[in-house]
Amino acid sequence: MRKEILLACACVLCLSACGTGTKEQSKNPQKALEVGAETTPKSVEATSSPMVQKIKNTSGKRENPKDLKQIKLSVERWDTKQKDFSIQAVRFGTGSGCVSEFGQNWEFISYKENLKTVQKKNPSYFVGLTDYLDENHTKYKAARYFKNNNSYVLYERSEKGKKHKYLCLENQMLTLEYPKYMNENQKYISFPYPSCKSLSDFKIEESWEKNEDFYEKEFWQLYSYADLKVFYQNFEKGTAECSDKTQTILVKAMEHDYDNKTSDASVLLDFKNHNFIVKNPQGKKIFDKNDVWKAYEKQYTSAGKFGSKEFFYNKSSVNILCVEKGKRTVCIENQDERDTLFEDLGWNCVGTSMDMKVSPKSNSKNIYLDVTLHMEEDGKWDNHAVLKLDKEGKFVECK
Repeated sequence: MRKEILLACACVLCLSACGTGTKEQSKNPQKALEVGAETTPKSVEATSSPMVQKIKNTSGKRENPKDLKQIKLSVERWDTKQKDFSIQAVRFGTGSGCVSEFGQNWEFISYKENLKTVQKKNPSYFVGLTDYLDENHTKYKAARYFKNNNSYVLYERSEKGKKHKYLCLENQMLTLEYPKYMNENQKYISFPYPSCKSLSDFKIEESWEKNEDFYEKEFWQLYSYADLKVFYQNFEKGTAECSDKTQTILVKAMEHDYDNKTSDASVLLDFKNHNFIVKNPQGKKIFDKNDVWKAYEKQYTSAGKFGSKEFFYNKSSVNILCVEKGKRTVCIENQDERDTLFEDLGWNCVGTSMDMKVSPKSNSKNIYLDVTLHMEEDGKWDNHAVLKLDKEGKFVECK
């Protein structure tokens, strides 16, 4: 009789435990999935994680369970720095190999994991499989997710010399740095875009120096007006306004600075003229591509001509350009060589500006530039140097 009473109590307890879900969750199974995803611990030691123990290793490669940990991958949204979407996976290692940029988060994953197994464990907000171009224009098969007007892709990639693969979570957005001349607060904008890319001012100026159009290669050649029109159809109304007549798309954007301040902005993508215009909330232009090119030109001063070549230099940096028939070439291509060129003369520590002139000693074999370095520390003084270039305008030595 006592055994029967105990057995009856146990059954009551079991039945009670099976019905602990909230009324909201029972009415809406999708809501229950969302709640479950958000309440999972950020990271759990692999040795105590049911997820780690249950996944079968089909690779045939061995791993120490102590090297595995359950984690949540997350990235920033394009419209705020908040992170409200995450993916659960099993990481290999300590996380020291992690690659984390704005909008990107990569982690080494266990041999037990792959895109298919991770996607199955993370069904919430899954849209479907898609082809994805990364920042280097390499195509991957990716799982796409969409939440709160932000589009994410999840894919795996191999890196040379690495035994484990990266699991990559990226927000499909573009970050565009403001030009250096107007960027005291290091501002940039972010807006939805099919690839997670960053167009940095440094890369843009470097391509301009070499007579290349960075925007053309890294932006306009990747996607057509039609491609982006389809992409923006997934977003909330008002995120992007497309005009078939003018082949332009006005996209909502968020302006950021590195003090974590944000404000609204927009960017007009002009596919006919391959130009973009960044605007403030009132619709006034902040800058466009043409402003960037003009700003770079203003940074350089002519050192004079020799034959058909004219030399230009930046007064505040060791950067010299040779212009011939409208085309620019960089005289000192090695960045380390530029950085240390006048180091022995104290330029790196107390240099303020410089002047350069094409020397009358220049001849058909070599071109010489006379350099005056202006220094300041407890007084002002000048140091002098001569740069020797070959007949093509390439750096040979500093005297």
